[in-house]
Amino acid sequence: MSAGNDSADIDGIAAGWAVRASEGALGERDRGELEAWLARDPRHRGAFVRAQAIWRDLDRIAAMAKGGGEEPIAPQRRVRMRVFAVAASLLLAVLAGGIGYEHYSGRHAAGVGQIVRLALDDGSVVVLNTDSVIRVRYGDAQRRIHLQRGEATFQVVSDPARPFVVEAGDVAARAVGTEFAVRRLGDAVAVTVLEGVVEVERPDSRGLERPRRAARNEQVVAARALPMIENALTAEEVSRRHSWREGYLTFDGEPLEAAIAEMNRYAQVPIRIADPDLAAEHFVGVFRIGDTRAFARSAAATFDARVVEEPGAIVLTRASTPHRQ
Repeated sequence: MSAGNDSADIDGIAAGWAVRASEGALGERDRGELEAWLARDPRHRGAFVRAQAIWRDLDRIAAMAKGGGEEPIAPQRRVRMRVFAVAASLLLAVLAGGIGYEHYSGRHAAGVGQIVRLALDDGSVVVLNTDSVIRVRYGDAQRRIHLQRGEATFQVVSDPARPFVVEAGDVAARAVGTEFAVRRLGDAVAVTVLEGVVEVERPDSRGLERPRRAARNEQVVAARALPMIENALTAEEVSRRHSWREGYLTFDGEPLEAAIAEMNRYAQVPIRIADPDLAAEHFVGVFRIGDTRAFARSAAATFDARVVEEPGAIVLTRASTPHRQ
């Protein structure tokens, strides 16, 4: 593949490599050529990572749309390379700014019930949870994200010359190359590290509070007017808390009231509990985000309760307790 120095050339080459790598078509010589190209310019690795992330999403969408059936396998390399060329052209169109995949700077939002994946211009990938808003400001010395509302995960491409900083409230989480999540919880901010190391600080503390460094499966919670708290989490807990990125929520013994509050974040029609004793019960289950009716039916079956649908709400109440209209 040619070297290519401008952004369009880099994106085109990255698209070609991403498609070929995904199909397992790289021999030893090709892998060497790819590594040499990646090492030649920091922009190359960022473009390649971004192209891989987008291609995985396109591939997953195509698989779901196909709905089964076998794809004929082209026996000749000439035909296979033609397929690669078409696929790379599609990916390049996405990289250039179309076909439903957002990227570059500005304001980005996920509505209620939506999960939005963003590919930034350095190859970093952001996944926005329901009802979340970020602003992206990239400069020569720093990559800065402001989480205005909600929750997001950040898979950061390493660039030591430009630290990646996420601001939420009075908290700033700084990383070079890592993966972490930031969630705003009222007046508090929680930063959870999925891979690597993240430094969490309060820039306006004037040195009165030291920065905290969190590694994989560690969390820093910063509530307003209180010192930051560090927590160690299990790998299973981290995976469960972030299963929303795959489109479902997992509960493992949380109070029913807390599980319902989490389900309601994604719901057009929320669940309400009419019985305080029922709210305190501990609940286990896995549900698609937004599927409040399935959640309510499962909770009713578990706790001998019943489901009553009212205008604008799904009400859970004990089966033995008459429901008041």
